[in-house]
Amino acid sequence: MAPYRAQTRLLQHLVEQYELPGDKVETATVHRFQGNEKDMVIFDLVDGPPFKIGKLLTGTPVSEATRILNVACTRAKGKLVIVAHHDYLSQRASTDDSLTTLLQHLEQHGKLIDARTVVQDYADPAVITALDAVIPVPRQLGNPEGATHFNEGNFYPAFLRDLQDAAGEVVIFSPFIAERRLAEVITYLRRLVDRGVPVIVVTREPQEPSRVTDKLIQQLSAKGVNVLRRGGLHEKLAFVDRKIAWFGSLNILSQSRSSELMIRLSQPELVEKLMEFSGTVYLLRKTQEESGRQSRLVKLSESLKKLMAFPPCPQCSRPTEIRTGKYGPFWGCTSYQDAKCKGLVNIPRRVLELAVQNLELACPDCGGKVILKSGRKGVFLGCSRYPDCRRTDSL
Repeated sequence: MAPYRAQTRLLQHLVEQYELPGDKVETATVHRFQGNEKDMVIFDLVDGPPFKIGKLLTGTPVSEATRILNVACTRAKGKLVIVAHHDYLSQRASTDDSLTTLLQHLEQHGKLIDARTVVQDYADPAVITALDAVIPVPRQLGNPEGATHFNEGNFYPAFLRDLQDAAGEVVIFSPFIAERRLAEVITYLRRLVDRGVPVIVVTREPQEPSRVTDKLIQQLSAKGVNVLRRGGLHEKLAFVDRKIAWFGSLNILSQSRSSELMIRLSQPELVEKLMEFSGTVYLLRKTQEESGRQSRLVKLSESLKKLMAFPPCPQCSRPTEIRTGKYGPFWGCTSYQDAKCKGLVNIPRRVLELAVQNLELACPDCGGKVILKSGRKGVFLGCSRYPDCRRTDSL
């Protein structure tokens, strides 16, 4: 067993390569062994230099790390073997971590064996073969049809034509934003938003506060553009309708006098692959989920108003509104942004259940009824057909 799924996938490939009997050798994460016991358990702690110790292994006695270590060490009926980079973990773990307590206990009551006396080295051909199976090999783009190149002189006319024809969605990665260049592009972006086409601009988080950048971002947001900031962003990309991709060295929203090169791809298969490589597919999915969550929150607020009046803020007596946090929705003070009042009132569970019930939401996956559920991280929306349908959404 191991704390990370990626490691268990690698171990499973090794088990298959060596043709070990599946009924006697089982590989899985620690969580899968809860309530289960084995004659012998091999627990691979995985973490080693030059990386930091992962969150699943560090924490005080009330942390997730403690629960993982506890499960791992109590599943063995006969023998427990722990594989670890002992020196590294002993030096890096905090003194109050449960991991430190475990290592100290093993030193006092267990038997330490140098792994180099068991295995030859790290270049095991079987491990390399398993890694090739676990980690996808990068695919070559080759010399595709539909690829054309532009410089700073002829890029914008072609790019703006693509924006004019957009009908699905537009995503622009531009590390920097300049007023002159934005003035040329923002009209096209505003027209897209007015037509109902989602527009996302990803730009760099400045190392120092910039009033000019903040002002330009506010202008974009006021036009309905979804602006996201990322630290250290360097990519210069744009995607139109998942059919056209632009990539190269030109900052689309800030280019001025420098000589640049941009490539335009119009082959949908390659565009989709480039969107995956750049993380844009994930970005769009998360943006869609957030948009859905905000929409549900608006509907929930309307449903709650029909059940009861919103209470005043317990700290400043101002009105409250529906907001959501780590554990779900609550009534929060409307002066949170201006006066930074942190007053809040919890929504009674029964009232929240009735509000969700009155929305009559249908599960997007199976059409079942969506109901309010709760877990260790708070309330969430789940399908009434669980466990046949495991669809969940946040509030």
